Amino acid sequence: MTQSFTPPPGWTETSFGRLVESISINKKKVPKTSYLDSGRFPIVDQGRMSVAGYSNDETKIVSEDLPVLVFGDHTRHFKYLDRPFVPGADGVKVLKPIGVHPKWLFHIAHAIEFADKGYARHFQHLKSARLPVPPSHEQSRIVAEIEKQFTRLDVGVVSLTRVQANLKRYRSAVLAAGCAGQLFHDRGHGGAAERMTHFQPNSHQNLHRVPAGWSWTTVGKLLIQKPCNGISVKGSDNLPGIRSLRLSAMSDGGFDYSDVRYLPLSPPDVDDLWIEPGDFFVSRGNGSLKLVGRGTTAQASPEPTIFPDTMIRLRLRDEIRQTQWLSTIWPSHLVRKQIETLVKTTAGIYKISQPELLSIHIPLPPLDEQTRIVADIKRRFSVIDTLENVIIANLQRARTLRQSILHRAFLGNL
Repeated sequence: MTQSFTPPPGWTETSFGRLVESISINKKKVPKTSYLDSGRFPIVDQGRMSVAGYSNDETKIVSEDLPVLVFGDHTRHFKYLDRPFVPGADGVKVLKPIGVHPKWLFHIAHAIEFADKGYARHFQHLKSARLPVPPSHEQSRIVAEIEKQFTRLDVGVVSLTRVQANLKRYRSAVLAAGCAGQLFHDRGHGGAAERMTHFQPNSHQNLHRVPAGWSWTTVGKLLIQKPCNGISVKGSDNLPGIRSLRLSAMSDGGFDYSDVRYLPLSPPDVDDLWIEPGDFFVSRGNGSLKLVGRGTTAQASPEPTIFPDTMIRLRLRDEIRQTQWLSTIWPSHLVRKQIETLVKTTAGIYKISQPELLSIHIPLPPLDEQTRIVADIKRRFSVIDTLENVIIANLQRARTLRQSILHRAFLGNL
C-alpha cells in the first residue's frame, strides 16, 4: 500500500534512502553459531530481540558513526544503536542517518509503509518509500512527544505484564494446592486443623505427604491397556490416505483435527491407532524441553483419525477418565518436575519413553474428592482465563495506540 500525504507547511518530502548512508559491515558480521551467552560486546542481528548474543572479538565491533539504525532486511525490524555493538551475519543493514535527528528517523521508520515480501529482502523497497521531513527543531519536539507518550504506555504495559505473570503463578499454585488436597478448608474430615492431623507419610522419596483417604499411585496403574506410540510413515498434505495428526495439532485444550497429513495405509494397518474421545495423549519427543511430555485429552474427531509416533496414547480407567483427574493435574509442577527428570536428550531432541512415563507418581484422592477438586480448579481457571483475555486485549490496545502515535507523528499531527 502506498502512503498518501500532504506535508505540513515548512516540511519537505523525500525518500527514506536519501536520509541514510549504508555502513559497510562485511568484515564484521558474526554467524549465529559464534554467538556467546555472555561477553564484552552485544550482538545485534535482524531478530526481534534487542540483543541476540555476545562476542569478545573487538575487531568486529561497530563503534564509529553512532548513533545508527539497524534494519532487518528479511524481518523488517528497526533498532536504534548509540553504543558499540557487533552485527549479526544475516540480513543486517547498518544505516547512518544523514541530516535528520536519528531518533526521529528511528521512530518514523516504524510508520513507513513499504512492501512486505515475507522472508525476501526489503531494503530496496524501504529506500524508495516516501516520507515527509519536518524542520530540525520540529523533529526534536516530535521525538520528545513520542517518547513522553511511549513512557506512559510502557508503564501500563509493565503493569499488565506483571499481572499476567502473577496469574501464571496463581495458576501453578492452584494446581499445587489441588495435588496436595489443600484447596478446601474443610475436606469433610472436620475442618482445617483436623485435616492436617490426617496427613499420612508417603513411602516415595521426595513426594509430599497426602491427606487421609488419599494414596500415591503411578500413571501405569491408571491404565486399562498398555500405552501405545503412534506411527511413523512418510505422508502427504493431500488425499488419498489415512488421516494422521501432526504433533503441532496438540494443544492444552485438545486436538486441532484440521492439522493432519495423509498416510499411504489402509484401515487394517492402523487398527490399534484410531483416536477415541477421552484418550489421553502425551508428546514423547520435541526440540523444546517445555513441550516434551505435554498432555492433552482427545475430543471427538469429525473423521476417523490416527496419531503420530511423536505421541503416546494412554487409555485411562473409566473412573479416572470421567473425573478428569489426571488430565487436570498433568500441567502441575509435581508432574512436570518428574517429566523433566526422566527426559533423555538425543541429537538435540528431548524424549520420554513409555516405561519412564508410566513410572510418574500421581496423588490419588477418593473419586468424589477428585470430582470436587477438578470442578474447583476449573472454576478458578475460568476466572484466570477471563482476566488473561482482558490483559491480552489491553496489551493489543497498547500496541495499536503506539502505532497510532507514530502514524500521527508521521503526518505531522502529533
